[in-house]
Amino acid sequence: METVENLIVEITTACNLKCVHCGYKKINPYSSIDTSHVVSIIEKLTKYGLQTVMLTGGEPTLNKDILFIARFCKQNKLRVKVASNGAFLLPLDALLKEGVLDELVISIDAVNPQTYLRIRGRDILDNIYQFIEQNPRYANHIHLSFLIQKYNYTELMPFLVKSKILNVAKVSLLVPHFDSDFTSLMDLKEYRDTLYLSDTDVSVFQQSIAPALKEFYANNPQLFTCSISHIEALISYICAPAYHHNFRSSVCSFPLRSLFLYSDGRITLCPYSNWFIDLDSFLGDMKRMRMTCILKGKEREIYCKRCLEVPL
Repeated sequence: METVENLIVEITTACNLKCVHCGYKKINPYSSIDTSHVVSIIEKLTKYGLQTVMLTGGEPTLNKDILFIARFCKQNKLRVKVASNGAFLLPLDALLKEGVLDELVISIDAVNPQTYLRIRGRDILDNIYQFIEQNPRYANHIHLSFLIQKYNYTELMPFLVKSKILNVAKVSLLVPHFDSDFTSLMDLKEYRDTLYLSDTDVSVFQQSIAPALKEFYANNPQLFTCSISHIEALISYICAPAYHHNFRSSVCSFPLRSLFLYSDGRITLCPYSNWFIDLDSFLGDMKRMRMTCILKGKEREIYCKRCLEVPL
């Protein structure tokens, strides 16, 4: 029997920040998922090899039932991840303190508070770093992500050095892309002009940052969520984004093992596509649906060109 190992749940589309790279701020009205619906789907998928549930948003801590959902997952012996902007530290502290959170992914994108403010619209960066520093017992549960863009690319290496000093478990490096549902709400030219590196930026990145990044990776591979080949492809994409959309074409594991549950109850095989499914039909004929329709069809090519993220 084929398995569904990961379930990514958008428990709310509400968010307290206004990040330049995100279109959630244009979603109206905000919605939160029905908790009983999440519970029923988790119960169903535990029979199909479910191992990890990732709670995301929007900002997931804005859903008042986040602790209840995390507890339910733990009762079913599942690994629990939360992807947060780190603005609301009390609920995150509660999740970690109770031991129901295995991995906290904080999207941080800066070392300098002014840079963070420019990207995310609020001055809370120091609060996040202080939380990590003051709670070293949580360090092995914390995973920091950094979206490399025009405003922050010069802070990439200071971010990696700081992450190592903080002794966090993992870091992931991401790049802007315009293929997900929420970025499609934004103006393409504005998005590219705001986020993509200029020719001058690219020259600086190629000459100084890229070599330093490869050297840092060589000395600290355990800190990263990805391989050196992904780092090299990511560098290539940053320097010429229009020509390097397919750098994950040989690593298409995400749709094999994962389902994405939207806050409105819809389920898709990939959060960057419109492959919505009826769950019961999908589970009833999972092998044919996944192996034939996705991996052997043209959909694989479409998926890989869209996805620029590290697999869960």
